Amino acid sequence: MGPDDGLRDHHQHPGAGPDRLRPEAHRHGNDDGQRQVGPRAPERIPMSDIATVAGRPGRLIVASLKPGAQLTSSIEEVCREYEVETAVITSVVGTVEDLYLRNPRDITTLPIRKEHEWAEEIDTTHLQRKMEILSIQGNVCRVDGELWAHCHGLFSEAGGAVRGGHVFRATIWSQGEVFLTELLDARVDRKYDHEVTGLPQIQLHRA
Repeated sequence: MGPDDGLRDHHQHPGAGPDRLRPEAHRHGNDDGQRQVGPRAPERIPMSDIATVAGRPGRLIVASLKPGAQLTSSIEEVCREYEVETAVITSVVGTVEDLYLRNPRDITTLPIRKEHEWAEEIDTTHLQRKMEILSIQGNVCRVDGELWAHCHGLFSEAGGAVRGGHVFRATIWSQGEVFLTELLDARVDRKYDHEVTGLPQIQLHRA
């Protein structure tokens, strides 16, 4: 692992970090002494509140979920079966018939004290209808020692209306096609941030 790989905590280096955008041209002199006009270079973005870790993709694991399977629990079980500690939920397609989604309310403030289904601080939507999975993204890592699939998704119903949010639970209707990518050379887990957000925030580690 080279010096630029692995965990980086930029809190002590607020000016560190690459430019977000490298414009092809800027107002400057060329070889003929003429001025060229192009997009302005953006200001450098401080990295003071960002921590990073570099890893590499490992195995691509494919799972076929049968009708009645619970989506998030099934993803966690697949990771246990293949001894995966951290994974990226690359793609999920299929259909669901029973769905619990979470979104913040307009009145929700931080830190969130209760995040479970039907907690007053958040909005829980329960949908009992057949819906297509348009997109599900997320990750799998450990929180309090247990594997947890953190999923956000978009779902469409008859007529084309789309609903989305954090996926508490989702029951597969016809099928679920799950693609997971294992993360190697780095480890991610979660720890509850009781003071600021009240949520389980990711913690980054070199493997």
